Amino acid sequence: MSVMLLRLWIMWLLIVPGLVAAGPWPRGVGTAFVSTATEVYEAEDGELSQYSSLYGEYGLTPKLSLGGKFSRGTEAGLEAQVHLGIGLLQRGPHALSVELSYTHRQFEYRETVTARRFFAPEFEGQEVIFEGFNPDEERITTRAEEAETQHFGIGLAYGRGFSLGDRSGWATLEASWHGPLEGSHEVAAPEIKVDGTLGLSFEGGWKAMMQVFTMRIEDETFVTYAPSVVIPMFEDSHVAIGLRILADTPEQSSLALGLWRDF
Repeated sequence: MSVMLLRLWIMWLLIVPGLVAAGPWPRGVGTAFVSTATEVYEAEDGELSQYSSLYGEYGLTPKLSLGGKFSRGTEAGLEAQVHLGIGLLQRGPHALSVELSYTHRQFEYRETVTARRFFAPEFEGQEVIFEGFNPDEERITTRAEEAETQHFGIGLAYGRGFSLGDRSGWATLEASWHGPLEGSHEVAAPEIKVDGTLGLSFEGGWKAMMQVFTMRIEDETFVTYAPSVVIPMFEDSHVAIGLRILADTPEQSSLALGLWRDF
């Protein structure tokens, strides 16, 4: 798997589900949460690219929450996910839950290959390209194809509420494994994610968050920092503004704008 593709995937996967993470606390029965977010960033070719996502969650029972996500990006393609959150423990400020998920992705897979060229009489002098060779005379070319992957995921999330003076806050730690299913494109590989969130509430309903996302695909690890501010707008509605900063390539940081609402 090429480094360029891995970086594209990490940008794609780590920003989901937007600026607000669900965490280990289950939704109340019959209540819902919806968020939408758009990110703008500079691609490697210097052009501006965007990524948009829609995320929703609904409380089925006191311990079960059903959620879904749909996203689309200029480079990343399409993704649809459904997940089931199962509350295991909620005692005092502590919460623990398990999440099962299914994710389907469609994207354009690009692979850089070397090609040999020569002129054959039977082709009347036309240039013929044979991939996979590495002769003295060679060139670099890119092969593109439509690809699909499917992943099953399982994760564990822990959260704790706390007080800091007259302010309240929360901290979460989530770890998950996502394995490719049969029929996925060859580029699909197991994904291990560990995410942490630290949030603090202020007067007037304002919130500040710092999130750290880590992902390991094959033998590469990626880290993304995501500071954000959540601003109340209307009843049960908020606007979130944040950044996505890639630890190894901070010059490719993105600006994110989101809207979320409780029902």
